Amino acid sequence: MARVGGYRRISDDDLNTGDGVRTQGEDVDDLATSNGWNVVPYEDNDLSAYKRNVKRPAFEEMVKDLKSGVIDGIVALDLDRLVRQPKDLERIIDIYETSKRRLVFDTCTQSYDLTTSEGRFMARLFVNIANKASSDTSRRIKRHQLDKAKLGEESGGPAPFGWDPDNKSKLWDKEAKPLRKAIEDFIAGKRVATIAREWEAAGIVSRTTGKPFNQTNFSRLLLRPRNCGLRVHQGEVFLNEDGSFVKGVWEPVCTIEEWEAIGAVFQSRKVPGADRSTKYLLSGIARCGICGHKMRGQRRKDGKHAYTCVANQPGACGKVSVVGEQTDELVRDLVWVDGERATGSLKLEPTAWARAKELEDTETAIAALRAQWKAKEVSNSTFIFMVETLEKDLDTLRHERAVFNANTAELEAKSVNLRGSWKALTLEQRRRAIRHSLSAILVHPAGKGKRFDPSRLEPLPK
Repeated sequence: MARVGGYRRISDDDLNTGDGVRTQGEDVDDLATSNGWNVVPYEDNDLSAYKRNVKRPAFEEMVKDLKSGVIDGIVALDLDRLVRQPKDLERIIDIYETSKRRLVFDTCTQSYDLTTSEGRFMARLFVNIANKASSDTSRRIKRHQLDKAKLGEESGGPAPFGWDPDNKSKLWDKEAKPLRKAIEDFIAGKRVATIAREWEAAGIVSRTTGKPFNQTNFSRLLLRPRNCGLRVHQGEVFLNEDGSFVKGVWEPVCTIEEWEAIGAVFQSRKVPGADRSTKYLLSGIARCGICGHKMRGQRRKDGKHAYTCVANQPGACGKVSVVGEQTDELVRDLVWVDGERATGSLKLEPTAWARAKELEDTETAIAALRAQWKAKEVSNSTFIFMVETLEKDLDTLRHERAVFNANTAELEAKSVNLRGSWKALTLEQRRRAIRHSLSAILVHPAGKGKRFDPSRLEPLPK
């Protein structure tokens, strides 16, 4: 008895029930039994045969087994369940044409004898028709998605984190409130790792995995354009013809300016030499008064800490050390006074970005240029040259606005009422507040005696 590969496949099985391929398998088995063939099952569930970038493991294994002689033929529900790309059919036909064995081929809907020219012709004709049908469907879906993107409508799928599972256009307070606070905390200086730990302690988990957010996933969560109501299409923020953002039909968690500020903060923290996680308030901020190297916080035997110039750094002298607790308190008080002095001037400073009108004018110019081009009032080459220049200006201005908003949020969070809020700030927020006031603290060598001498500390204001 011939051993045939009983192939079954379905493109979409959203619920992962396997019902579709199971039904196909029953029909394929019945056909094989009626012909006296033994079936070797091959199953690709929830996989497309049309998309070129999709690999079908079971199909590839079956073709390999057919070529090597493990099986003597193929049976499927229909030809389009087996192949949708002509190149895949040709691989199978090549085996049938060159094999010295008698191979069988059949489907539940129509017979194709791949050992004859007529059978191969009919199979090729059917697959080309099926391929065109898939292509037409794909084109219609892409067009439909583009139309939805232009209108700012949802793209489908379950509600993302922060939005009501039963109504994706409405925020879900259970997730939206902590997300909103996380956005504010991050712009104000908290690290992603700190916020992620706070969420884990509060029992906030990913809706997809049911597990706490790690740093990578949490960063992606903060950077989502959806948070500020922007529509994404094919992985990119979708723009109107005038270069302005397409707004989604759902409630946003934050403003566009806040979303841009988040991006600016992430970008600034990628700069070499940027602040890193540490256990001590002045690590890297305190510098040796002899060699100028950064001093590190180290735990002493008595359980307290000190800031030390570590000799294993290239060029470091290793000769200066200062007790940590008193140094921390002195610098803290200095920053408090500086913050209180800055509060009055902060209220007098303009809070609006100075180039807002320039950004608005650039967006208007792009819209006007596109209108002229559509009306054939400017040539293609002139349009491309001018619009590329304007779009570069637009990107630059948007980036500057993002940096301004991030810096303004940080300034307000760090400078106002530092004395009253110091205990509530995380270590990294305190360090950023210090860096806002001081570029460094020079620690000069100690004189005679072991008592703490404040005069050894030389604050270098910004």
